Amino acid sequence: MADVREYGMDAVFVLAGILVLVFHEAMMGGIAWMVGGVMLLYAVNGVLRWLARKDPAKRFLELMDMLILVVLAVVVFAVHSDFTRVCVIWAIWSILREGYEVADVLERYRQRAVRIVDYAESAVVVVLSVMLVLSPAEHAHAHVILLGIELILEVVFPLTDRLIFRKQNGQAEKQAEKE
Repeated sequence: MADVREYGMDAVFVLAGILVLVFHEAMMGGIAWMVGGVMLLYAVNGVLRWLARKDPAKRFLELMDMLILVVLAVVVFAVHSDFTRVCVIWAIWSILREGYEVADVLERYRQRAVRIVDYAESAVVVVLSVMLVLSPAEHAHAHVILLGIELILEVVFPLTDRLIFRKQNGQAEKQAEKE
C-alpha cells in the first residue's frame, strides 16, 4: 500500500513540476495560490509517508511539521494579495526545508552515500531564498523556475536511490548464493 501512495504522490510531484516549468510566466500573477498549493502538496505527502511508517508514533514530530505547514499554507492564502509577504514566507519555508535536507545530506555523508548534487542543491536554494527575502520582485521568477525543477527532482533523486539500492541488494543476494 505504501508503494501505491508513494508512486501516486511521485506522479503528482512530477506533474506539478512540469506544469510550473511550462506555465511559469502565467503563474507569476497567482504566486500565492501556487506556493500555498505546493505547501499543501508537501504536507499531504508528508502525512501519507508518516502513516506508511511501521511505528508512526515514534516520528510524531514529523506529523506536527506537516500540520504547521498546512497552517503556513493557509497564511499564504490569507495574504495572497501581498506579493512581498508571500515571497518572504515562501523563502523562509525554503530555508527551513533546506535545514532538513542538510541534516539528511550529513547523515548520508556519515554513511558514505552522499552526492555532490545534494550539497549544491541546498546551497543554491538557500542563496536564492535569501535573495528572495531581500528583493522579492526581482527574484520571484527565478524561484518559481527553481520550484518546478525541485518538484521533479523531489521524485528523481529518491527514485534513482531506490533503483540503485535494489540493484545493490540484488547483486549482494547473487553473491551470497554463489558462496
